[in-house]
Amino acid sequence: MDEIFSRFGLPEMIVSDNGTSFTSQEFQRYIKLQGILHVTSAPNHPSTNGQVERFVHVLKQKLRALRSSPGTIQDKLNALLMA
Repeated sequence: MDEIFSRFGLPEMIVSDNGTSFTSQEFQRYIKLQGILHVTSAPNHPSTNGQVERFVHVLKQKLRALRSSPGTIQDKLNALLMA
């Protein structure tokens, strides 16, 4: 996360699921030291999970459509995320 934050700056808030990597004491301490608000999605909340699943589905679909276009996968991903 330090690498990402050093490039793009610290976010005001991080939204995550309740996975063990996001609920660990180490992660919580890191986020608190950085002054970042951490919000978790409600466990077993289908609406929240559905939004994420839909985003992943659309992203994969768009990447498949760009398979034959020139450029690296990273270039294609960057272009999609900027769109």
